[in-house]
Amino acid sequence: MEYVTLISAVIFTLMAGTKSVPDNAIYCGTKHFVRAMLDSFHSECVMEGTNIRTTTIYPGVIKTELLNTVAESKMKDMVSKFYENIGLTLIRLPMPFCML
Repeated sequence: MEYVTLISAVIFTLMAGTKSVPDNAIYCGTKHFVRAMLDSFHSECVMEGTNIRTTTIYPGVIKTELLNTVAESKMKDMVSKFYENIGLTLIRLPMPFCML
């Protein structure tokens, strides 16, 4: 009997990687990089015939401390209200949250 090892790469990122937003070029760019990197990695895995599966999870709007580091502006006020209305509260999982 031959066994096949399957490896899964699961990445959590934000919707900012799928849509550009004014006044947030750096933030959206870093999130888009994660998406593009995993897309490229997936293509390489398929071409090389590896057993590595890739999954990207976009959990939606997450309330984080990030806004505490942003200077006061109309955009910050708008994002704060947006987070208040639909943002999800982050639940911290015990580490390690990785099964090998």
